[in-house]
Amino acid sequence: MKIDFVKANTKRYLDLAEEIYMEAFPAVERKPFSMLVDAQTKGNVEILMIRHRREGERPEGRGCREAKEEPEASGAHKDGEVLDRTTRKDVPGQALVAQDKESVLGEIILARYADVVLLDYFAVAAAFRGHGIGAQALGELHKRCRGERLVLEIESTKVDADNLGQRCSRKAFYERCGMRTLDYSVMVMGVEMEVLTFGCEVGFGEYHAVYEGVFGAQVGERVWLAG
Repeated sequence: MKIDFVKANTKRYLDLAEEIYMEAFPAVERKPFSMLVDAQTKGNVEILMIRHRREGERPEGRGCREAKEEPEASGAHKDGEVLDRTTRKDVPGQALVAQDKESVLGEIILARYADVVLLDYFAVAAAFRGHGIGAQALGELHKRCRGERLVLEIESTKVDADNLGQRCSRKAFYERCGMRTLDYSVMVMGVEMEVLTFGCEVGFGEYHAVYEGVFGAQVGERVWLAG
């Protein structure tokens, strides 16, 4: 299956993105969805739908700035088909939403500050897990963000937790995809996290600047070094 990303910048896609967001991520790890939409309007966040790309269809713009085991949810936080606008204009709104749901594989939400790109939320829709979608999406995202430093968080595997097995499986998934753990852990919204990159170095100050620069001091003060 070939995949592509489409920016959720219409009400239809934003409604779908919010639905996946609310289902995939626990309340303690969610920011208000309206905060993410506002930040996208300002150009600091991208909400991307992962979609099935049909044969012969051209992919969306390539720039990251434009534009298990698969993780049920990645990091502090946890996959679409672009509608044919020339042939579906007469399809009722509810039918369009149903067609979107059939082709949406998950979502990716990015926060960007300077050259650091935080993969803030990453979810493959439940119906498509176990089919390699997560690994394919991560690989495509890595290519799109070439020239920038991509970073993400996962729930810590170094603490006792009821879902420790799931946490270890999630970490193994990212390591198979070529990511490595940095030498510090963080507390994000009260949850201890490990920080991973594709081999690049991102200091805690640079990482923390994404939260404070994109979401403001009130969110930034809820992220600190774990000790």
